[in-house]
Amino acid sequence: MSADLRGIGWALLVWSVSFANNANEASTWYLNTENDIVFGGDGDYTSGISLGWTSAEQTDRAQLSKANAWQTHFLVPTQDSNNWQTGWRLHQLIWTPPVIEYSRPQPYARPYAGWLGIESHAANYSEHWVHKNWVSVGVTGPMSQADSVQKKVHKWTGSDTPLGWHHQIKNQGTLQLAYEVDGLIKRAPIGGLEWEASGFGYLQAGTLRSELLGGLSLRLGEQLATSFGRQSRHYGQHSRIAPAPEFRWHAYLRLDGGYRFNDLSIEGEVDHDNRTYVEHWRAHGVLGVRLQWGAWSLDTGVHGYRRDYTPDKKPFRGYGSLVISYRG
Repeated sequence: MSADLRGIGWALLVWSVSFANNANEASTWYLNTENDIVFGGDGDYTSGISLGWTSAEQTDRAQLSKANAWQTHFLVPTQDSNNWQTGWRLHQLIWTPPVIEYSRPQPYARPYAGWLGIESHAANYSEHWVHKNWVSVGVTGPMSQADSVQKKVHKWTGSDTPLGWHHQIKNQGTLQLAYEVDGLIKRAPIGGLEWEASGFGYLQAGTLRSELLGGLSLRLGEQLATSFGRQSRHYGQHSRIAPAPEFRWHAYLRLDGGYRFNDLSIEGEVDHDNRTYVEHWRAHGVLGVRLQWGAWSLDTGVHGYRRDYTPDKKPFRGYGSLVISYRG
């Protein structure tokens, strides 16, 4: 990566953090990591990591940072109480073919690909409805530094060295827009706990990936109203939740499906004949648990999804996720 590009990246990060520090109430920092090691090896979507910040919720949008408060005007207001929130995130995604020990091109396997981006988001939380949107800019290819990150991690962990990164998707800038809505179906007590059912719809459009999804969320645990709509289909999204003076938890199952229109991580330009094609019809599920104690929370889950491309020999693949957050 050039010195100029590094300078731009650091400037963007410092810029976002400077606005984050202008918040006048406690906000939340979180680290999200995803990896397919829980399924025994690399292949397809293999790793993701993000560092994010979310503001305290405000009933008055004027109290939000001016840097991204404008995004709240593109959220649908609800008829019950409106609690507004904004945030920033820096994240990286990595994809590889199933066999990483080959240095030669693999025309029938998805190409090596990485993406590095910075993202702004806004949300509107209420008792029965939650609306969220995102705007991100980023870059694929060597500028994403995905090859360097994976090689270093594999060296530290003693894993196989990926040998084909010189055949990765080429540099290309990206712009992504996304919107999600959650609607409460039912919440009721059960055996000293609560259970909850809700539905959600998700749309993202851009040069990296475009898709339309819909799904169902089921939760079981304690004080579910305080965390309704905080989980998301959007990669790495982790919204601030209310402080918990005592330990509380909930387990969740989220299922969704839909249609993917384009995917640059598969269709991007490479230096060889790429004979892979996007699998347009999507299916995804995650089973997980969120634990919270005081200002800290931990969210871990196991994800399964329908293959991203043809001719992948495995109809389904998976990965694990872990999110650690702190409300300062």
